[in-house]
Amino acid sequence: VNDDKVWNRVNLRALARDAPPKVRRDALYFILEQLEAFDEGDDEKESPGRVELSERKRAQQLDAIASYAAHAMTNGDIPIDKIQVDLADFLVQSLRDMPEHKILVSDWNSMLRAIKDDNAAKTAHNVRAGERANVAKQRVLVRMLCHAVREEVSTVADENFLLRGVDAEVVARNVEKKKSVKPRRKATSMSREHENLSIAMLKALPNLLMQFKGDSAVTPELAKLPRYIIPTVFSLPQRKQEFMSLIKNLGDIYVSSSDTQILTNTAQSIVSLSKGDHGRVSEATAQIRNIVTEIRDRLVDLLSSDDSTVASSALSVTEKTTSDVTSRRSSKRRSRKRSAGDCSSIASSHTSLTDESSARSVAADTEYSIFLNLKRLRILSQKIDLFAFFENTANDKNQLELLCSFVGEALKRRLHCCRPMELRGDDASMADSEYNKVIDSPDVLAELGKAVQEGLELILCVTGWSLLTLQNNENLVINDDDIIG
Repeated sequence: VNDDKVWNRVNLRALARDAPPKVRRDALYFILEQLEAFDEGDDEKESPGRVELSERKRAQQLDAIASYAAHAMTNGDIPIDKIQVDLADFLVQSLRDMPEHKILVSDWNSMLRAIKDDNAAKTAHNVRAGERANVAKQRVLVRMLCHAVREEVSTVADENFLLRGVDAEVVARNVEKKKSVKPRRKATSMSREHENLSIAMLKALPNLLMQFKGDSAVTPELAKLPRYIIPTVFSLPQRKQEFMSLIKNLGDIYVSSSDTQILTNTAQSIVSLSKGDHGRVSEATAQIRNIVTEIRDRLVDLLSSDDSTVASSALSVTEKTTSDVTSRRSSKRRSRKRSAGDCSSIASSHTSLTDESSARSVAADTEYSIFLNLKRLRILSQKIDLFAFFENTANDKNQLELLCSFVGEALKRRLHCCRPMELRGDDASMADSEYNKVIDSPDVLAELGKAVQEGLELILCVTGWSLLTLQNNENLVINDDDIIG
C-alpha cells in the first residue's frame, strides 16, 4: 500500500485512547522503524554481542519518539494549551511492553538528558516540525518522564508506599478501579532500582520544577514526583542541598500558582515530605510554616486594606459621605505607611486577572487576590492540620482561630456592601461609614463571590480539624466510622 494517509492513520493508533494496548504497541513498533534514531549505527559496533545503547543514543531515540508525538499532537489548528499531552502515557506503556526498548523508559539519565538537550522537534522524515511542535515535544518528554517514574515505582514499591499521603477518597476510588486489574508482583520500596530512581529524581527535580514552573500542562505531574522518592534518600548528607532546593522550589510554586491541580499536587508532596521517615522532616515542616505565614500575611494585608477594595469599588450614598470617608481612609492609609516603614507591599506579588490592565479594576484584582490566597490556604488545610503552624496567644487562643474570625468578619462586611441600600433596614451598624457603601461592579462581585466560597470552605475545614482533635482527646474515635463527617 503506497497511500501515505493510510500509513499515517496506522501511526496514530499508537496514541489512540480507544485502541487496545497491543495495537498501540504494534503501531509504535511501526513508527520506530521509520525513525532514523533507531537505525543500526556506530553504537552497536562499539560493543560486540548484546548491544547496550549509550546514554546519548537513548536520549536521541527518546527525542525522536517525542518529536513524532509532538508533530502528531500539533497537526492542525489545535491551540498549544489544548494539546493532549497525556497521550504520551501510552508511549511509555508501549515501550515498557517492548523487551528491546524497555530500557528507554527506565534509564533516568537518558530521559533527563533528552529534556535537557532540548533539540528542535522533527517529523519522521527528519524535517523541522515548527515552534508549536517544539513546545509540545518538551511537554511530551516531561510527561513521559513522570509517567515512567510512576510505572516503575508501581512495580518496585509496595502498595503502602504508593498510597502514603493520598486522600482517603482517592484511595477508595483507586481500590475500586483496581479490583478487576491483575495484581502486580509483590515488591519492596527499598529495592536498588527504586533507590537509583530516587537519587536521580532528587538531583533533577528542583531544576525541572523551576524550568517548567509556568507550564500548567506539565507542572502538576512534576509536582507529584517527590512522593515517589524513597524518604531515606533525603537523609543522605550529600543529598541535603538538593532536598533543601526541592522544598524551597515547591514552596515558591505553591505561593505563586493559581492552578487548582498544581496547588493540590504541590501541597500533597510538601505534606508527604513533612511526614516521611527521614532526617529532613523538620526542614519540610519549616517550609510549610513559611508558606502558611506568607499566605496569612497576604490575607491580613489584603483584608485590612478596605480602602483598596470597598472604597475604590463602591458607590457613595451621598457626596458628603464619600468625601468624609475618603478623607478618613486617606489618613489611615498614610498612617499605615508611616508605621510600616520600608516594608514592601504584598500587592506587588498579586496575580493579575488579565494581561490587559484596563480590563478590570484594581478592586477586582484585589478581590481576586483574596480569593486566590484563601484557596491556597484552604487546599493546604485539607492536607494537614494547620493548627500546629500557628502559635497560641497570651490568652491561649490559637492564631488560626483568630485568622478565621478575621476572615469571616471581613467577608461579612463585603457581603453587606453588596446589598442594595433599600434592603439594609435600620441596622445600627449603618452608622459606620463602611456600611454605607454599595458594591455593584460585576467584576468585583464575581471575584468577591469566589472569595466568600473559599473563605467558608477554609473555616469549615479548620473547624473539622478542631472537631477531630476534640474527638481524639475525648477518646471518641476508635476507628474511621467513629469520625463525625
